[in-house]
Amino acid sequence: MNKIILMALLLLPLTSLAAAPCSGKKSGISHCDGSQFVCNDGSVSKSVKDCSSYISGDQKQSKPNSSSASSYSAPIAQSNTEITRSGNILKLDYPGFTVWLDCSKHGAIKFQYVAQHDNGNAKRYDKFFLDQNVPAECQQTTANAYGQGYDRSHQVPANHLDASDEAIKATNTMTNILPQAADMNRGAWLQTEEIIECYRRLSKSALFRKLNIPRFLAFNIIEKSFAFLAYGIGDA
Repeated sequence: MNKIILMALLLLPLTSLAAAPCSGKKSGISHCDGSQFVCNDGSVSKSVKDCSSYISGDQKQSKPNSSSASSYSAPIAQSNTEITRSGNILKLDYPGFTVWLDCSKHGAIKFQYVAQHDNGNAKRYDKFFLDQNVPAECQQTTANAYGQGYDRSHQVPANHLDASDEAIKATNTMTNILPQAADMNRGAWLQTEEIIECYRRLSKSALFRKLNIPRFLAFNIIEKSFAFLAYGIGDA
């Protein structure tokens, strides 16, 4: 009888381990697909637990690797993301901007948005998150800070979409974020954003409209160049 009790106690840790979604070689949970767990290796866990309840509950997600930062940001669904796929390229239409994602690079290769007249003051969202609607193999594995002298750099600037709470929050989706040297992100890249912000504030002036300053901004990350299409600053 004592041997049976001892054997049962020894098996308890194994039972608990097997019940953990995406454990072992699956490298932890990437995101939820409905009630199912999608693991970091791209597979779907056979766990009978409900993924959404598991993520929002007190239990913590398994982390992709031991070198990740101590705080892990759980993916948050962008329910209004419109996705168009062509081979390895995903076109992601978010509120107010568009990002083209290369699945082979797990990151953005191009983005575009309309620099409207500055008439908003929505607050910048303070958390970063993955897009639950984007396949795990096409995006980054975590929303954690990069460290090692690199910032989480916005491609489409948050402040340029401050007319909408929904849009400014969407800019913190990791599909709109790439690692960038901190000096660059807080220097030349920031200054570029501030120049566009000045144009947004001037866009109502008669002189500005007469000059027909372009409003449509597209940036090709691979070519590292802005492309301006002369439509004039929008008055919306």
